[in-house]
Amino acid sequence: MNLSEVDVMILDLAIQLTNDQILKRHMQLGVELEKHRVDKQGNLSTTPFPDINQCDVTNNIKREFAVSQAEFVSPKMTTASQLYDFMTDTVKKFNQVMSTDEILWPFSMPPDLPADRDQIPISVEPKESYQYRLESKARHELGKAMNTGVHINLSLTKPAMQKIVHQQPDLVTQQDLYVKMAQHFVLNRWVLTYLFGASPVVEENYFVDDREMVRPVRSIRSSRFGFGNNVMGDYSSVKAYAKKIEAAVATDKLIEPREFYDSVRLKHAGSKDPADLLTDGVTYIELRTFDVNPFTASGISVEQLQLVQLLSLYFLNQPALLTWQLPQLTQQAKRMNNHVALEHPLALSRYHREGVELLQDVEKFVDDQKLGDESKRLVQCFKEQFKCPELTLAGRLTKQVQDKSLLSFGLRQGERLMS
Repeated sequence: MNLSEVDVMILDLAIQLTNDQILKRHMQLGVELEKHRVDKQGNLSTTPFPDINQCDVTNNIKREFAVSQAEFVSPKMTTASQLYDFMTDTVKKFNQVMSTDEILWPFSMPPDLPADRDQIPISVEPKESYQYRLESKARHELGKAMNTGVHINLSLTKPAMQKIVHQQPDLVTQQDLYVKMAQHFVLNRWVLTYLFGASPVVEENYFVDDREMVRPVRSIRSSRFGFGNNVMGDYSSVKAYAKKIEAAVATDKLIEPREFYDSVRLKHAGSKDPADLLTDGVTYIELRTFDVNPFTASGISVEQLQLVQLLSLYFLNQPALLTWQLPQLTQQAKRMNNHVALEHPLALSRYHREGVELLQDVEKFVDDQKLGDESKRLVQCFKEQFKCPELTLAGRLTKQVQDKSLLSFGLRQGERLMS
């Protein structure tokens, strides 16, 4: 297809973009944050969902699986600080229409749960997904389904995609770009679990058997004891990704495509059906691996968002991964992530050296591409956390554990974050 003169001009302008400009103006982020409402004793709320029509951010607040759950959704933004401010403001406005007897629980792991799971009310609305929630309740242990988290949606502007596709020989289309990003985030999930895992303990009745945690860990939610299933994504291509999910639904391994819970999803705006990716293409990827950051009202920090942007650009500038190696690499990455998730939060990771080396490579990329002192300080901060695990979210949170519980801290922190 011949390009018009306008297209040629746009392409010429895109090619002139520097990586610094792409990082600061063209890496688009969106956030989806889940939180539970609890009473002042730390029990899941069973009261009706608050009247969000009183908020001026109604369209950014949604109902979730349980009546106690709310989801906060942002629009796309390119500036991490603006996105952080938006999410903070949205959460606080929801808090204002909640009962004064309730608190937003600041953790990914649920608070004390009733031993009788039927006492956990499932949300009837939206009605179109109620049947799915009932089937999910029947299929999964409900305590694990009460986990909450943060999803980061990541996309690039058209000029940025044109620039990157033009300069990287392994990329031909926008689809290739998003597949490459997904591959690298899947293979490096353990890095994010180490830095941002924040679910070191469980509260009463999380496990339905007699299992008991003997020590804190980095992230129960990101481990094999968290919520999920055994369907792993195939990230070798968009077609392979979609077909893998379709096959899992056809063989009843998944109820619906939405039940695909791997750490990264390829997405098309406006559709939850992976089949639409084959006709309409990928427009963003969804990173699903983040625990709720309990030290922020927004559930995530500016620095976390900035690191995702920087890692995305770094990954896109790496050599292509060999497709035939992906199955083995993906299995290895899954094992590494589970190891890291179950390590003691104050211990050096068994992959400490690999983490430092990765961030040293990112730091060199920052220097080579002249991405600025702010990006360099960001990388150095997280590199230090691989050397000092007490600086990670799980390390900081573990210091607040009393009698194998975070209940007291959670209630205090939930109120403090909204003040």
